[in-house]
Amino acid sequence: PMLDALKIRALVIPNRLSRQLLPLAETLKDDSGSIDLLRKKRDDQWQGSCALTSSAVETLIARCGSPGEAGALSRRNIMVLGAGGAAAGIIKACTAQQGLVSVTAPKDADAQALAGQLHCRFVPFQNVYDTLADVAIIADPGLKCGVLHGCLNPVLFKAGMTVVDASDPPMEHPLFEEARQRGCAVIEPAEVFAAQIARQFYSITGQELPASAFASGLSEE
Repeated sequence: PMLDALKIRALVIPNRLSRQLLPLAETLKDDSGSIDLLRKKRDDQWQGSCALTSSAVETLIARCGSPGEAGALSRRNIMVLGAGGAAAGIIKACTAQQGLVSVTAPKDADAQALAGQLHCRFVPFQNVYDTLADVAIIADPGLKCGVLHGCLNPVLFKAGMTVVDASDPPMEHPLFEEARQRGCAVIEPAEVFAAQIARQFYSITGQELPASAFASGLSEE
């Protein structure tokens, strides 16, 4: 009702608020399990959609996959860190491109349930440091970096590993900062955000976002 009173027809949602605002979506455009855009349709229903998951995988393919080919991520061992809505969408997108996907999260039950639902490999949280992966995708802004129980120790990141920060673009997760310092091939959250905001802009306006407009917005920030 408040959105209607303010005559707001579209709402862009950061990943950290996706779960809280998901109930506002009366219909869903996709089955990603997450939303980053709410848009009021002509039938006055709020439709939720997610550009984050496809954008994260798109940037990964552009960097180390085979763009334009079926199975663009084949033979890539991909570890998804986190078991929230965004993680589900990323797993689906990577699996569709024939990536070899594993998932882990601080709560083993959450990661195991997601792995069973999406038919990928479950890695117990305590075993993540011994698991082979050449790509790591940070998919949950709630993940904690550190050595205490329930935290991810950044020793997980090895030089040469490709790390994508899709936790809450364009913000950088502390784990991503550690990955950069440890010599990983990093895909900046700003790259993911650029693809994400372009998709959102098209969904709202039906037009392509000019590259100059995005560059201008970054410079003003």
